[in-house]
Amino acid sequence: MKSNAAYVPKRTISNTSRSSSSNVEAKSNKNAQYLRLKLVKDAASSEDIIIQFKPTASEKYVFNEDAAYLQGFGNVNLCSLSSDNIGLAINVLPLPGKAPDAIKLDVQATSSSMLQLNLVEINAIPILYDVWLMDKFANDSLDMRQNKSYSFKLDKTDTASFGANRFTLVIRQNPAYAYRLINFDAVKIRGGHSFVRWATNYEGDYTHFVVERSNDDGLTFNIIGNVLPTGTGTYSFTDNNPLKGLNIYRLEQEDVNKTTTYSNIADVLFDGQNKTAADNSLSIYPNPAINMINVVINPNVNEETSFVINVMDGAGKVVQNGSTTGQTSWQGSITTLQPGTYFVRVSGAKTQSLVGKTRFVKL
Repeated sequence: MKSNAAYVPKRTISNTSRSSSSNVEAKSNKNAQYLRLKLVKDAASSEDIIIQFKPTASEKYVFNEDAAYLQGFGNVNLCSLSSDNIGLAINVLPLPGKAPDAIKLDVQATSSSMLQLNLVEINAIPILYDVWLMDKFANDSLDMRQNKSYSFKLDKTDTASFGANRFTLVIRQNPAYAYRLINFDAVKIRGGHSFVRWATNYEGDYTHFVVERSNDDGLTFNIIGNVLPTGTGTYSFTDNNPLKGLNIYRLEQEDVNKTTTYSNIADVLFDGQNKTAADNSLSIYPNPAINMINVVINPNVNEETSFVINVMDGAGKVVQNGSTTGQTSWQGSITTLQPGTYFVRVSGAKTQSLVGKTRFVKL
């Protein structure tokens, strides 16, 4: 939020020279995250400012990073205020975290008139961030991503209708567009490798993905790869060196607020010297689960046409058995199970050979 420190008087040069330098600097980098606001009275009277976002910027005025506002001789004047109340033509600051940022705007005019505040440009600011104009005098607000022009009356006889205490630009995260993981799984592919894949929404270019693997039944996990976000929503990683036995994978995710979360786990089982005999031909969802689980059997793994499905506890004891299906998908109730970690083991009904084994968590 902006402070109540003493306001620094503005110096005076022409409006034209100040506005032009603002636009050139902000547009010099097409990937720069910024928005441009314009105060308009008529075709001959307008002024614009830049608010730019950089992770390393300070909310206070910084010489050679921000550009101090220099008031010209036009009929309207507009600047934003730094957190230490410096009037700025270019205000460079970080995008907000979980708490919103409120940027004061100083609006002036030489006479009473109808004016417009317009969002004329918004560049590379993730959809995660809402941009709201708050009008304290009129007790009004406007979502400027959806409606880019706000009309208002400035009355020179009422000091509350202009100056630095009427308008605030609020930048805040919208939970509807927060990063989320849609699904995560792992499958065995030719060559004795594990193929880990996941899908996301709203990862932007700020989410960090780390693929981890456990080979001690989930007691410890080790990092085996890092994946950068691309904004495509679909990602994958190939583990070229899975170990014999059960390989348990999970995804570590760090979002824009530096909050770390973990995905569900996904199992791939390799059995034998060449790591090709058994395994993951299974996927399970939801995981964790409360009442029901769905098991999908990869039909390409072997030639089995009928399957026996057992549910085992962490010690390997069968707690639900006898389910047989001729389909590659199966649904079962787990309502009688106590909360904890369990395994689903699928074997061929005729050969009794292992088709796959995967883990789930009962909530």
